[in-house]
Amino acid sequence: MKTNVIKLQFVNQGVVQGREYTYFSEVDVEVGETVNIDGKKQGVITQINVPVAEIEKFKDKAKTIMGKIEINVGDRVKVITDNGKFLGEGTIVNINEFREPSLKYAVNADFYDVDYIFVGEENLVKILEVIENVK
Repeated sequence: MKTNVIKLQFVNQGVVQGREYTYFSEVDVEVGETVNIDGKKQGVITQINVPVAEIEKFKDKAKTIMGKIEINVGDRVKVITDNGKFLGEGTIVNINEFREPSLKYAVNADFYDVDYIFVGEENLVKILEVIENVK
């Protein structure tokens, strides 16, 4: 049964870690996608369509994510392994919808001497710009 209840793990310094946390989502998401939790924190979806019964005791306290984080050409990203370990940073130079999903993104990796590496979205964490309020 489809629900708007999801589980995710936080991304900390480019590493997916910690236990799962439960949130609501107003947008359709898929397992492995990176989401913007609160404008500062990112998370990776670990479960979708979580039964509402699982969160009945605390559903009034559950928060809603802000939405998906779209990755575009020119974005700075952190590259992670399938196990969530941080490899390094790079810049997206090409997104090819015709490549298989695990090789869709071409990254000019700061940590690798070859021209580009090809990875899937599940191996990328967008580096968000922090905009301070200036008075």
